[in-house]
Amino acid sequence: MANFDQRDTTTTRRTFTLRTPTAFAELNKMLHCAELDYRRFHGLTDDAPLYDDFMTVDVGDDEVVVFFDYPGTARKQAQA
Repeated sequence: MANFDQRDTTTTRRTFTLRTPTAFAELNKMLHCAELDYRRFHGLTDDAPLYDDFMTVDVGDDEVVVFFDYPGTARKQAQA
């Protein structure tokens, strides 16, 4: 008989959306806020190094979306 483990993992996706067209300054603000939020959700200091793939950017016809995932549910994160 096979010997293996099985588990379920719940993650939550934190999303930032900016409608286009927009000024570059607005995009810069959104990216900065998303980075600060990522650091807060993961308990990182302002000077902690980040990997270059910590957030994902998706560009559509009428919006730019930036998102990252974190373990657990939004409800558990809000209680922390």
